[in-house]
Formats: sequence, C-alpha cells, structure tokens
Amino acid sequence: MLVSGSGFCAYVIDTVVVTLGGGMLGFIIGFAAALVSPDILLNPVFDILTGLVGGLASVAYFVFMHSSSKQATLGKMAMGLKVTDLDGERIGVGKSFLRTIGSFVSAVLLMVGYLMVAFTERKQGLHDKIAGTLVVRS
Repeated sequence: MLVSGSGFCAYVIDTVVVTLGGGMLGFIIGFAAALVSPDILLNPVFDILTGLVGGLASVAYFVFMHSSSKQATLGKMAMGLKVTDLDGERIGVGKSFLRTIGSFVSAVLLMVGYLMVAFTERKQGLHDKIAGTLVVRS
C-alpha cells in the first residue's frame, strides 16, 4: 500500500533525530576542539568544517537507514513505513544516496518536490521519482 500522510510524520520524527544527533555531534567536536585550542572556535574555517561534518552525518543517516535490512529511518519505522524500489525490493546504498540527494533538491525547490506526493498516482515525491523508489507500509 502506498502512503503519504504518515510520511510527513516520519519526516518530522527524522528531523528531530537528525537535529538532536547533529547537535550532540557539534557539541562533542566543539568541546574536543576547545580542549586542544580554544581559539579554533573563533576560526570561520572551523565553522565550515563542522557544518560539513554535520551535513555528511545527516546524509549518512538517511543513506544507511534506507538501505539497511529495516529499509527505514527511525521516523519511518515509528510510522510503519519502509522504502523500496519500484518492484517492492530493498534498495542499495547507491539508490539510497540518490534518493537522499533528491530529497535535498526537493527541499531546496521550496518543498515542491515533497508536495508532489499528494498529486502522483504512486505517492512519489521528486526524490522518489529521481531514485525510482516508493514509500510503502512495512
């Protein structure tokens, strides 16, 4: 069964997970850096690097969770959803990476890519169309 409303709730849960995880990661990196050299926290390059680490951690979360044996992030698991390919099979890391990048594109395009879910026959967002994936009940 294809879904759309539960996907939004899963998105909210995952946003909280990624935000909290990123905050903890940022705190740990900042604390460790301050122990080594307190002045590093004032360096704009440090801000850029920590931002990149946070972004990569977020990408890794979605890529590896969607391609895992659970086929779902924590939010999708909580909502009883999973990601499959168009044949209902588990997706690999490559397809999951493509879906994740497509998801960021959807967000950059003023969320239009996400709104497509309400208007497509198979309830696919732009990121699902790009990667050839579906979100279904698990």
